[in-house]
Amino acid sequence: MRSSTPLACGLAALLLAGCGPKPTPVQLSPEDQAKLAGPKAEMVENPQYRNWAKFPVGTAFTRKMTTDSAKSEGKTVTTFKFKITEKSDELVVVESEATTEYHGGRVEKNPPVIDRHPRQVALPEGAKKDEWGKPKGGVEEEVTLLGQKYKARKSESSGSTDAGKYVQKVWMSEEIPGGLLKSETVVAAAEETTTIEIVELVIPVK
Repeated sequence: MRSSTPLACGLAALLLAGCGPKPTPVQLSPEDQAKLAGPKAEMVENPQYRNWAKFPVGTAFTRKMTTDSAKSEGKTVTTFKFKITEKSDELVVVESEATTEYHGGRVEKNPPVIDRHPRQVALPEGAKKDEWGKPKGGVEEEVTLLGQKYKARKSESSGSTDAGKYVQKVWMSEEIPGGLLKSETVVAAAEETTTIEIVELVIPVK
């Protein structure tokens, strides 16, 4: 069976922790970003900063990504741990670490990754300032997570991998650090489902 692992890796990368080891990313200051974007680049609020900055230092949570296929034995589970380690009016620093346990029992632990989210970033060329960082499409839903209800926006998309076409549902919420509340991706041809959910969330009392 041809695996749809590239899809899972792509989604995991979107969650700030990819499949397999990766080096600590090179971070550019807002000024350097503006230079690379061009002399007339406009600085705008970073949506990632806006989300993470809502929560205090010490906020920590765990996401679990589970891939289950009827055509293979067992499940592959990747656990992503996140923690806000620094926060200021200009920057939020988030440390993450991923560990994958394959159905055969092999465990792969990736080194920690540090992501720095500046408050201001250069507006991408061609992007409209009044639309930048705002959700598009989807429907509003209320989702219960760990015994609490959260306002979320559900969106659906489709595409294809080497294993066949997939359908993906994603629930995003500004009330959750990182924004992603949960997701479900189904590759019908491979009888494979990949789910991502938050299984632990700790927000220190201010």
